[in-house]
Formats: sequence, structure tokens, C-alpha cells
Amino acid sequence: STYRGHTTTSGGIQDIADFVKNTYGEEMGNYLSTTRKHDADRVTGKVDWNINSKHRFSASYRYNKLVATNPSLSSSTSIQFSNGAVYFPSVTKSFSSELKSNLRRNISNKLLFTYSDVTDDRGFVGDPFPRVGLNDGSGTITFGSENSSTQNYLRQKNLGIVDNLKWNIKNHSLTLGVDYERFNDKNVFIQNTFGNYFYNTTGTTTGVQKFLANNVGPTTYSLGFP
Repeated sequence: STYRGHTTTSGGIQDIADFVKNTYGEEMGNYLSTTRKHDADRVTGKVDWNINSKHRFSASYRYNKLVATNPSLSSSTSIQFSNGAVYFPSVTKSFSSELKSNLRRNISNKLLFTYSDVTDDRGFVGDPFPRVGLNDGSGTITFGSENSSTQNYLRQKNLGIVDNLKWNIKNHSLTLGVDYERFNDKNVFIQNTFGNYFYNTTGTTTGVQKFLANNVGPTTYSLGFP
């Protein structure tokens, strides 16, 4: 669809990119052909072992890595550059094992062990740079590091052990067991750690014109910190 902002030519948009590169040394990337990309690596392993007539053991391991690069797409009211994309690697490692034992004719035991380690390390594309929004009449031009991805990290480690001893006594069944769980989580989320600037339109002067003139401050500014 056709962009409806004041800066209607590719040359005008390129002027903004050139100004940012020459003034701040920042490559804004492309705005016409921003594409979303997903890469995945997966590994799965499983072992089944009949130890003897009384004991059976099984174990499985899974590794899953997904790397997503998600830029916002330009539209009729928005110009988005590829350096504002979200870079989102997510790694999951999980292991489980089970030991089934027939201790006696009427006594059995099942021991289950599980462990998972999940890391979501959301980040930005390119070099660190403030998030900048420029009002352009009926549209907005946005570039710079994605402001919700500058400090965004989550790691979750979960451990579980379940051991159940079952005793069948005639018409009755007695189960004695232990269920242990341990969680270890780390979460970091801070927005706008490189700053977030927005230049609004005043009268007939658009935010784009203010930014390029480089002689007036932003309409709003925010900075996140711990």
C-alpha cells in the first residue's frame, strides 16, 4: 500500500537514512524489503534398557533452538527500518529418565527424574542505538534498536524427582512416595535503555523536518535504567 505520510518519495526517506549515517554513524537498514526469518535446530535422543527381568530403564533428551528475526513491516501509515527488528533466540534443553522396578510379586517402584533448562534471550539487531520516532503528518517513521528488547532475558531451570513405592495387599493398594520440585528463574526486563525519542508535528513543521534540522529537542524522551 502507498505510504500516506508527508515524506512520499524514496529519495526523501533516503535523506533521513543518510543524515543518521553521516551524523551518528548508524546504518538504519532497509524499509522496503524487511523480511521475517526463523531458523530452528532440533536434536532428540532416547534410550530404553531392560536391565533384567525386574528392572526397566528409559531416558530421553531433547534440544530445541529457535532463532527468530522479526522486523516490523512498513505500511500505509508507518515506515519501519530493518535495524528496528527483534532478534529472539530461544533454547530449550530437557531430560527425563524413568526406572521401573518389580521388587517382589506384590511390590513395585517407579522413579522419575525430569530436568529442563529454557533460555529466552530477546535482543535487538545491529549496533546499540536509541529508538527514534518521527511524526510525518499522516504517517510515522521509526528506526533504532527495538525499545522493548534492549534488556529482555528469561531463564528457567526446573528439576523434578518423583519416587513411588506401590504395595498390593489382597484387594488393597498402598502407595508411598516422594515428590520433589525445584525452580530457579531469572528474569530481566528494562525498556528504553538506549533512550526513546519522539519528534511530533508542530503546526506545519513535521517531526521529520525537526529531526533533520537538528536544532530542536524531541517532543518526548524516555530512558530506562535498573
